[in-house]
Amino acid sequence: VSNNAEIILSMLDATLTEQVDTSKEVQAFATAASIADLSETGLCRLSRVANNLLADATPATAESISGAVSTVLADIVQIPSVGVNRLLSVVFSVATSYSAAELDEVILRTQQLNSLAMELGNAILATVSVHGSQNLSYVDATGRGLQVYVAKKRVRDLPYDGISVGGLRMPDYAFQTAPLLSYLLEVGPACSTVEVQLTTWLKSNPYSWANNVSNESTHVATLVTTDATVVVLEIRHCLSQEILNLTNRQLTLSLPLPDMPTEPPPSGYLYEATCAVFDPDKLQWTRQGLRSKQLQETVECTVASGNGVAIPFTVFYMPMPVPEEDEPVNVGIMVVAIIVFFLCLGAVAWSNGQKGADKVAPEDDSIAPPEKAEESASAVQEVPEASPVVPDPVAPAELAEASVPVEPQASVPRSGPGNEAIEAHFQDWEKEVSPKSTTTPAAGPGPPEVASSPAPGQSVEVRVDTNDSAPSNLPRHPEDLPGQPDVPER
Repeated sequence: VSNNAEIILSMLDATLTEQVDTSKEVQAFATAASIADLSETGLCRLSRVANNLLADATPATAESISGAVSTVLADIVQIPSVGVNRLLSVVFSVATSYSAAELDEVILRTQQLNSLAMELGNAILATVSVHGSQNLSYVDATGRGLQVYVAKKRVRDLPYDGISVGGLRMPDYAFQTAPLLSYLLEVGPACSTVEVQLTTWLKSNPYSWANNVSNESTHVATLVTTDATVVVLEIRHCLSQEILNLTNRQLTLSLPLPDMPTEPPPSGYLYEATCAVFDPDKLQWTRQGLRSKQLQETVECTVASGNGVAIPFTVFYMPMPVPEEDEPVNVGIMVVAIIVFFLCLGAVAWSNGQKGADKVAPEDDSIAPPEKAEESASAVQEVPEASPVVPDPVAPAELAEASVPVEPQASVPRSGPGNEAIEAHFQDWEKEVSPKSTTTPAAGPGPPEVASSPAPGQSVEVRVDTNDSAPSNLPRHPEDLPGQPDVPER
């Protein structure tokens, strides 16, 4: 075997076109890789031969070629080369061959693929300065491919600035725990940087086998399809193999929005972009501990607790029930309802007030019935306030005589002619002017009702019989009657 890698690779290019057994060619490729030219031209030829060997290769053949590529990547770490981007296609071809592995070996092949991707990131980081970043990608004609983003951060800046690179955001307090600070600072100036790597498998889910080997069947596992895009996050200390454990560290990662499913969602459901992480202990995808926020072209995934040294993220569409929309409130109906409520309230208050007034008002028997109200209204008169009467000084004998109430029948008329006629007239007059009896009078016109003496300032009603059909022949004043005694004036 010649030590000239260029000659070996040229020979492999010629023999592979004849479709012969590739076992010897794979061994020759491993020899050429160990002495390969690390220039961009040499790495370009190496990647072309490797991709030809990986076409329709078995997982065992892919493992041999992966080992040879790992040797080249380790050399690039020592001697940085800008041609490292040529090897992305080789790593993606290895992943394609591993996807055809049997179920009993697929977990091992995935671990080997993750190690190869990490070595590729280390080779890229060798060309990046502190506070710098690099983004390399390979995409085939179908849109499937591999993208690797790396960045370097100073250790002492993490507890103050956190990390915000390539769609990844980790807050400053995620690095303020005492064990982590002690670990980052114990090396001192010998290793003063932290490397961040985001490996994106475009439409080529390296964990597609999880649906078949998961410990328990979940709805999430069946929705993360084979063509899902997966982003694996890793944080390393310097270029050593010491990898920061992401357990219990809050972080937010922005992932590209995947293509909508071709099949429509079930009736009553709609598709919603949702984040998921791969649990290496349960070997399945899970949404536990994740928050998703869909933006215009990306989805923000926030995880409060990672698990392990690397966290694979993905975004998929989950059918979610259509939320029930609240019917809009009709303002007109609301206003009418309020008005009706207050009208009813006012009617109830008025009705209660009327009932209370009826209970408080006393019954007055002196009020005339409604049918006699008009008849008696014209006879109501206001009696003026009675002024006190001061008696004139009189003699004791006269005072004694005056103190006795004088009634028209108190004096006995003198005998003589005409006395019988006078007495008859006097009796008729007495009936007219005598006080009203306490008993209820008979129906019909009668003498006027005389109430008790009113108090000062009080008005009384006097009902007068206005029937003039039978005028009386009696004199208007009793003293005008003939034969009446003289009554002294008060």
